[in-house]
Amino acid sequence: MDFYQTYYRLKKIHNLILTESTGTPKEFAEQMDIKERQLYNIMRDLRSRNLPIKYSRLVKTYYYTHYFDWERFLENGML
Repeated sequence: MDFYQTYYRLKKIHNLILTESTGTPKEFAEQMDIKERQLYNIMRDLRSRNLPIKYSRLVKTYYYTHYFDWERFLENGML
């Protein structure tokens, strides 16, 4: 996957999490056109980079636990 594909995939993930409209992991993976296992791997990787991401079983969505600067995250070479 090249840089632009990675960027746009992460941007889509960010927007869905930001709006709390991911749905279940299975639904989220379908929206992203990836396997559910790939989604879990991506989420694990993002969390390991200290992104404040959690999943709510009650609401059935991923969400950010607090604000963070997405642009600064990208500028710091976290892509």
